[in-house]
Amino acid sequence: MTTEIRGPRRVPLRARLDDLQRLLKLQKPGLRHRREALRTTRPAEACGATDYEEHCTDAQGTALEALVLELTTQTVKEIEAALLRARSGTYGLCCDCGSEVPAARLKALPFATVCCCCQETRDSAPPKARATRNGLLPLA
Repeated sequence: MTTEIRGPRRVPLRARLDDLQRLLKLQKPGLRHRREALRTTRPAEACGATDYEEHCTDAQGTALEALVLELTTQTVKEIEAALLRARSGTYGLCCDCGSEVPAARLKALPFATVCCCCQETRDSAPPKARATRNGLLPLA
C-alpha cells in the first residue's frame, strides 16, 4: 500500500483515509434519516389536504427529498469505493489513464477516481457517451 499520494504537495495516505472515514461517518446518519423521512412521509391527501396547491407542494417536496436521498446514497457509495481502492493500493490513481490524481483534487473531492485532465475529457464528451461510461443506459 502506498504511504503517500504524490502531487504538487505530498499528502500522507493515512490523512486521506482519515478524511474519507470522517466523511462516511458524517454522511451515513444523514442517509438513514433521509430514508426514514421518505418512508414516513404521508401524502397530502392522507393529511386531509384537498387543495391542488397543497398536493403540488407535497409532490415537489417528496421529489426533492428523493433527489437528496439519491445524491447522499451516491456519495456514500463513492466514499466506500475510495476506501476499497485505498486498501487495494489504487487510491489516488486515475482509473482512466493511470496517472496520479493531484493531491489538491483529492483534498477537494476525496473520492475522485480520475485526474483533472480525464475529468475534462469526460465532461466534454457527448451526453450519450457519459451515460454509457457511467453504467447508465443511453437515451434513445
